[in-house]
Amino acid sequence: GSLVLYKQLAYVEAFAPKLRMDKLRLLQQVTNQVTDRDDLLVLLAYIRWRHDDPETARGIMAQLKEESGLRTELARELDAYLTAGKPWKRFL
Repeated sequence: GSLVLYKQLAYVEAFAPKLRMDKLRLLQQVTNQVTDRDDLLVLLAYIRWRHDDPETARGIMAQLKEESGLRTELARELDAYLTAGKPWKRFL
């Protein structure tokens, strides 16, 4: 399958109201198989974080390449939301 399609699926899942485990498993499999995976990791982190699993989200973020700067940017953004105690639903 095309990585672009998987990224689009991940984006859809990141903003889906309900967590679909079959899609999440598929995305995790794909992410483990590709080398350029930062975009997918970011979306997987969002999916986990939105569905009340911040620990897993942080673990996923830890896999991001430091030099991409994505990790710091995402961590800052997530921390701001989490410390403000604002549920995701307000931002959708």
